[in-house]
Amino acid sequence: MDTLKITDCLLASTNVKNFTEKNERLPNYVTIAGKNYSMEQYMYISSNLLLAISIAGFNSVASVIKKVKVDTPKITPIKANIDKITFFDMNERVYRFFMENNKAPSYVSSKYGDVQYQAYIYSNSKILNYYRVHKVIPNYVSLNLSKNSRILTYLPKY
Repeated sequence: MDTLKITDCLLASTNVKNFTEKNERLPNYVTIAGKNYSMEQYMYISSNLLLAISIAGFNSVASVIKKVKVDTPKITPIKANIDKITFFDMNERVYRFFMENNKAPSYVSSKYGDVQYQAYIYSNSKILNYYRVHKVIPNYVSLNLSKNSRILTYLPKY
């Protein structure tokens, strides 16, 4: 397993967010400290990073070296302001899913409905970008993705 600096992961999260908003889809991979990681790996890294941020004193996170796959997700539109308690709960369950199944979940359930794999990754990139800029976790993250959204319909390949 690689160990990555939180600052490098936060910058990568900004890059994922910016790419997604510019291209209306997730990138196929993200580069962190000179190494390319699939979106499945970034999903794990970003979940791990949110856990590390919530525990004071951590300055690095472990990454998955092995490429993991995700089952093809069912397109699930979502329009919600996901509150901090909910996204931390979702994050913990995603992290646990990775640890128990050694693969990425295709969605995570929430009180707002199912959050599809791609939407979850995008929301984490937004949360972590906000944290990088403001040094605090936001109170909520907004998602407004229709069934025709390229973010939901494009499955990254790496």
